[in-house]
Amino acid sequence: ENGNDGELMGNPKWVNGKFGKAIDFNGSTDYVEVADSKSLDITDAITIVAWIYKRSDAVHGGTIVGKWKQVGNTWSYVLYGLGDAGGGFRLMWDDKPTQTNLEGPYQLPNNEWVHYAATYDGSSIKVLENGKEIATINANRKINVSANPVWIGNDGYQQHFNGILDEVAIFNVALTVNEIKSIMEEGLSKTLAV
Repeated sequence: ENGNDGELMGNPKWVNGKFGKAIDFNGSTDYVEVADSKSLDITDAITIVAWIYKRSDAVHGGTIVGKWKQVGNTWSYVLYGLGDAGGGFRLMWDDKPTQTNLEGPYQLPNNEWVHYAATYDGSSIKVLENGKEIATINANRKINVSANPVWIGNDGYQQHFNGILDEVAIFNVALTVNEIKSIMEEGLSKTLAV
């Protein structure tokens, strides 16, 4: 619908997911690359959601979604699979190189499905696990715009995700907890159907 179609890189496999098919990433060479577009240059509010089945904690638990690469300090946003130092949900601000990292600490379980979400509404950054808030921090700046692509299962530092990702989406609004729970319980296609 929005033209933000991704290209499979490496050799990720299509497998059964939480809702239909999902992508299985090998943790070393597989990822999806989505070309930069205006709709992915988000500045005021953002929500990232995904069902994740993480097999290892790797570096920061691997990258779930990132528009994040050290190319002339032009990062935007990234969500890692582990809330540790340097991981979690990170936003680069338009007065770069300032950034805010919601690192938790928090630990998502391995080898089980978890619904993972992160939001920024212009005043606070939050991370949710299975519809429950697990970390929050105040912030009130504009997210930096970069020409980087969006990577799913990887970032510009080659921090690959080892596991399965399903129902990955980026919104240019901060969804409420109830909206996130609805996506978690009913799936994206049913929740977003008009």
